[in-house]
Amino acid sequence: MDGGAAWAGLSAIVPLAPGEPAWRGLLPQLGVLRAVEEILLVAVEGVDAHLEAEVSALAPGTAKVRVLRAPRGRALQQDAGARAARGAWLWFVHADTSFAPAAAEALSRALVGPPALYYFDLRFAGDGPQAMGVNDLGVWLRCRLFGLPFGDQALLLPADVYRQLGGFEAEVGRGEDHALVWMAHAARVPVRPIGAAVRTSARRYAGSGWLTTTLEHLRLTLLQARRFRQRAWARFR
Repeated sequence: MDGGAAWAGLSAIVPLAPGEPAWRGLLPQLGVLRAVEEILLVAVEGVDAHLEAEVSALAPGTAKVRVLRAPRGRALQQDAGARAARGAWLWFVHADTSFAPAAAEALSRALVGPPALYYFDLRFAGDGPQAMGVNDLGVWLRCRLFGLPFGDQALLLPADVYRQLGGFEAEVGRGEDHALVWMAHAARVPVRPIGAAVRTSARRYAGSGWLTTTLEHLRLTLLQARRFRQRAWARFR
């Protein structure tokens, strides 16, 4: 991997959209997690020129932080972070994620457990419609019944497994996280709940409407499942 020899710890990789402000709330949470050896904020090339200075002004945990630049696109940014990471484990965290105290213990257990693609359960924050509890349950069922966590569930896996699966592929377009999970299934890498939950924003549901957004996500999930499953099985058959 780029960036030096791997150690036994954990690299947290956070892709940032241009002008993304949510990392300011996430960084202190990551900084106090003992399992996290380094935090890689991956910004888009040519934007957010003052990001390094903003990071330096924020505490705690900023000694762990490196700022990277990559072409725009979540797959490209996360893959750039994975290639630069020095940890033996990679943890992909969206900027608008927040953690309950149980996250620290769950991470510690996973890092000494068997290799797998681990995921957190998902809870939506209170900035969306009242019906978001249905989505919490839907995510739980999707993961437990079909083994299909998505990227907003803070995916965690060993760096060597990430490389084995081919990483996040920009060419698949939207749904690079979904594609990676199907690659794991095809390669017989276990996909397991980590035993804790993360919370993420529900703003998009409030903006576009709960029913419209939920149905659109379901439609995309079904389309992607067929496409990515075929792609994964063709590769690892």
